[in-house]
Order: sequence, then C-alpha cells, then structure tokens
Amino acid sequence: MWDFVVLIRETKYDVSTDKFLTNIRNINVLIGKESDVDTVKKEVEAFTKSIGATYRSEWRVQKV
Repeated sequence: MWDFVVLIRETKYDVSTDKFLTNIRNINVLIGKESDVDTVKKEVEAFTKSIGATYRSEWRVQKV
C-alpha cells in the first residue's frame, strides 16, 4: 500500500489590485489492494474532517 500526498501551491500577483492570489491543491494518490485503499481513504477523510480542514482533497486511486 502506498499513499502519496501532492501539495500544489500556485501564487499569482495581480498588478491592478496589488495583491497576491494563492490557490492550494491537495492531491492524495492511493495505490494498493482494493480493501486497503478503501480503508485508508476513509481514515484520511475522517482525519481531515476531525481537524477542521477547510480544503478539499482530490483523489487518485489505483487498485491492484
């Protein structure tokens, strides 16, 4: 079972408003047996909910 977390932060500067605009993406990539992937995904989702995370995770799953 593998779980890769990819965080992508993209920041742009808007000259007209003199502000930085930041977008952060969280991508979880789970690779493993179907039962393991399903269990881990539930655990990760429960953890992020329990800490009050305000972001959404994108999921990529490869069941073997």
